[in-house]
Amino acid sequence: MHENDNIDPGATPDILIRRIESADIPAVHDLIESAYRGESARSSWVHEGPMAEGKRIERSALIALCNGATDVMLVATRHGDVIGCVCVSDRGSGIAELGLLAVSPNQQTDGLGKRLVEAAETEGQYRFQAVAMQLSVVAQRPKLLHYYERRGYVLTGEISPYPVPLEPPLHFAVMRKALGASSHRHPL
Repeated sequence: MHENDNIDPGATPDILIRRIESADIPAVHDLIESAYRGESARSSWVHEGPMAEGKRIERSALIALCNGATDVMLVATRHGDVIGCVCVSDRGSGIAELGLLAVSPNQQTDGLGKRLVEAAETEGQYRFQAVAMQLSVVAQRPKLLHYYERRGYVLTGEISPYPVPLEPPLHFAVMRKALGASSHRHPL
């Protein structure tokens, strides 16, 4: 895929959403860590620092995700710099899963997260023939739950444990959205 292969139907000339390339992995890893953990994430509304410590994702796990047959990572770039990302995974039976949505903390008020979610939904339909998209949200983060509710996601009632034991314990709430017929043709 080349820089011109934009998969974002609402593209603007200065922001491009495309599939990840191997050269993007260090910047995407840094972006995920800066959006979820550490000092720079404190201004981010998805900051997990008070709840969990350590790395959000190991670089080796990110590389495996990017090279998997059932996963695709999308990146948003502005003038060549990575400013956002999202992962879409095929869960089978017409279900795709959205994960690792991250936007650079200094870019979080311009609608880029919404555009990444929309691009992930389009990619899930196109690549995996998904009829629904699901995601897991830390249930103790009402701002995140409301963010996805505004995008049409609803709670399924399913919960799963947070992968790291914490006190007090955290858990994920599963949310799902039916994907309608895409009004945008995938450009690939």
